[in-house]
Amino acid sequence: MSMHTLIQWTDSTVNPVGGCGGCELWVPGAPIEEQTCYAGHSTQWRKGKNRAFAMDFNVPELFPGRMAEAAAWSDLLGKERA
Repeated sequence: MSMHTLIQWTDSTVNPVGGCGGCELWVPGAPIEEQTCYAGHSTQWRKGKNRAFAMDFNVPELFPGRMAEAAAWSDLLGKERA
């Protein structure tokens, strides 16, 4: 979640859910060195250190309040959003 980002097509980002239910890039139970999902690896590196990430990437986790907080941010011109 970030109020400001360098992504050229957006001014901010928010992820109200962290983790994953599994896909071809992240197979629950497979050795970490065989996993190819960037989000999965990021979560494994940061879990327990940064509350912005799910505690277990294999179990999707809802972060209550994130959407409401982001909805209150102003736009790029500093104007209130509708």
